[in-house]
Amino acid sequence: GKVKTDSIRGRGNSTWLWYDKKPYKIKLGKNASLLGIPKGEKYVLLANYRDPTRQMNAVAFDMARYAGLPFTNTNRFVEVYLNDKYIGLYQLTEQIERGKGRVEIDKERGLLLSLDFDDGPTEAPEATDNFLSKIFHSSYSPGGLPVCVKYPKNPSPEQLADIREEFAQLEQVIKDKDYERLKQICDVRSMMDFLIIQELTRNVELVTPRSMYLYRDADALDLQYSVQWV
Repeated sequence: GKVKTDSIRGRGNSTWLWYDKKPYKIKLGKNASLLGIPKGEKYVLLANYRDPTRQMNAVAFDMARYAGLPFTNTNRFVEVYLNDKYIGLYQLTEQIERGKGRVEIDKERGLLLSLDFDDGPTEAPEATDNFLSKIFHSSYSPGGLPVCVKYPKNPSPEQLADIREEFAQLEQVIKDKDYERLKQICDVRSMMDFLIIQELTRNVELVTPRSMYLYRDADALDLQYSVQWV
């Protein structure tokens, strides 16, 4: 049946600017389930333009689901027509955000971060929700790891500074190879499963990085982070 949408707009950074096949973000205006995906207001149509098989994201999502990674995205392939013109095979999936049926973290104390070069201070210097990490440095990110705060939305300068300090604690524990402390502040099994999936799928965007997500819930011990790839 037909579903009324509130808005459809372009999505992404490089994928929107450089590729002929564009990705889109759909806002329904109310929570609803599309093709069996858990109810939500926002969905995305991934173009998968650089993948001739159109399967790489789907394989990674399914591997993450089999590994038990939390809040793994759903796969639905759809044939898309825009203004009655066929524009190709797309992957319909959830918008990454805090909320029921999405990333279900605590509304008051939950934290959702994105590691994404396009959303970081280098490419988005005017944004007020991003920072460069304090500890990690590489040839790809000499100034630090680009971090964007997806939740809470519109963090204050004080909140942003606190989140940067908290993230630095996690970085420092990893740099120090303090595995006992790491087990206290991070879901190590989730982290290892995440890294295994990156290796098996040869995901080069782990290095830059792009579209890497971490979350912290309220019932966590200290920092308790888990990882997710979208």
